[in-house]
Amino acid sequence: MGTFNVLGFALSRALAQQFTSDPNELNRLSILGAAVPFPLGPVVTLTLARREADSAVPAPTPGPRVEVPDVVSKPADEAEKALQNLGLVPQLVEVLSSTNPKGIVASQNPEEGTLVSAGDSVTLFVSKGDGLVDVPDVRNQLFDDARRTIEAANLTVVRQDVPGDSKQQEHVIIQTPDPNTRAARDSSVTLFVGTGKSGPVKVPPS
Repeated sequence: MGTFNVLGFALSRALAQQFTSDPNELNRLSILGAAVPFPLGPVVTLTLARREADSAVPAPTPGPRVEVPDVVSKPADEAEKALQNLGLVPQLVEVLSSTNPKGIVASQNPEEGTLVSAGDSVTLFVSKGDGLVDVPDVRNQLFDDARRTIEAANLTVVRQDVPGDSKQQEHVIIQTPDPNTRAARDSSVTLFVGTGKSGPVKVPPS
């Protein structure tokens, strides 16, 4: 029985040396291994030594604390540089904004004055404009010309034929939305095109 204890002590010590060089700790783990019936003693020592070594790994030291600056209302490239100069990582997200021109930071997260660690990300919500485009005036134009003009303005065309005299045939008589207003990008503009046949023009309510 004593032979097994000695063997367990020696084997446990050899295993424990993989994780610690502290003499007191080596003795404690070796004695523990010898106290448990062989061959379980060395297994217990190995498990305990590994667990204690893992728990002894120091937590990573956080980077220096940085106060997030106010970059709202600044151009996106200027805001990025301001954050990078402080060791922060800007993340850009484009958003629609009716109050900020395209390319301007509309909001940020975290907010100004928040303390963060160097290397942390700051999200910049950058305006891509209000999403509206100018509606061109295509009245009295031939439909094909009017269609190209409307599509060039990033709008789509809906054609509706309506009565009109021969001079108005294939010409845009009325359009909706009204010209020189603003509409959502990719929204539709209805063009009322004369057929060359007389009759009242009925425009549905907008």
